[in-house]
Amino acid sequence: MIVTIIVIIILAAVVILSLSKNNPIENAREATFKEDVRTFQDELTMYIAKEYTNNGGLRINKITATTYTTDGSLSSIYTYIPDFNKKYEGKFVIKNDEIKYNEEKLTEKEIEWCKSLELNANIKAGAEIVAEDPAKYYGESVTNYTANGVRDWEIFYSDGSNVYLIASNYLDLNKLPIKDGAKPTNTNSSYPKSATFTNIINKYCGTADITEKKIKALNSDYFSKGYTSTENNMKSVAYMLDTTIWSSFVNSTYADYAVGGPSVEILFKSYCKKYSKMLYKAQAANATGYQISINGGNSWANYYNNEVLSTSDTLYVLPSTSGANAMWVASPSASDMNAVIGTSSSGIVSSSANTNFKLGFRPLVCLNSNIMLNEVEGGFEIE
Repeated sequence: MIVTIIVIIILAAVVILSLSKNNPIENAREATFKEDVRTFQDELTMYIAKEYTNNGGLRINKITATTYTTDGSLSSIYTYIPDFNKKYEGKFVIKNDEIKYNEEKLTEKEIEWCKSLELNANIKAGAEIVAEDPAKYYGESVTNYTANGVRDWEIFYSDGSNVYLIASNYLDLNKLPIKDGAKPTNTNSSYPKSATFTNIINKYCGTADITEKKIKALNSDYFSKGYTSTENNMKSVAYMLDTTIWSSFVNSTYADYAVGGPSVEILFKSYCKKYSKMLYKAQAANATGYQISINGGNSWANYYNNEVLSTSDTLYVLPSTSGANAMWVASPSASDMNAVIGTSSSGIVSSSANTNFKLGFRPLVCLNSNIMLNEVEGGFEIE
């Protein structure tokens, strides 16, 4: 009887505390939650202030980060908020310099706490939606993007902050950008859309030509290790990553920048996401360039003499009848100071494509972070 009475008293106390909003456990959770969020806001503010200082009081782009890697990626919230906690992954993102909450990931109480902190809910843009379902979106046509007369583009990758499009076919040579009066030229009539870097190598210095943080991020492993190069392969990559000359492929209504093709890091991230194969990796082995792995990094090679990318998926591999037998990839190879990575019509990813070989270009376009995608007949429209 005594035990029963004690239990009833305890339960009654819990109910009373809960109804009177004086539940010490819930109050502690709220205090911790709010304190954590304030810390995140302070760290983001400090990062933004540092950017202003480092850039002489100017900032070109606001921060948008919707992923949760710890590798220094510009799309990761950890890059801007070092003390971000794993238990909050999925609950918060950064949009245009502002921390926002994902309503579907929070409890009703947490939503109330966010509102009391004057946080806004995150309205997911196209990049986040695409990143959540790569199998559905990757390879889909974008029907209303046109630049430099090229109308056929496909969704290639999303890092959660930006969607990247790739040209559905190799560029006609007359659309290749010119640098100081020179551009890659074709020397093989059998492949009319293939071209070598021979003519433009002496127009670049190498890594010194690649200065924008967002462009360095395409080959993040190379630049994060502090490598520099003045070799021919890096000069060729500098041409591919020269956003000024590739700007003719930027539709300013929708896009941020364009480059001459995907880096090997973006290539493998896209393929692994689409096919849930997380074993393909690329690493900068030295200042000369990249090696690749198809077994999760257990071993590394410059070249695999077998199909690495599916030849049935034209998002990654075009047939040789498309005008070139392989695609230039915007990353230098570790195999040779004259070698750039390429992908062949047989699905091989090669780190030994010499700069005087004859490969084709498929420009990569980075769309603005706030675009939306509307499904229409034949693919998607950008809004």
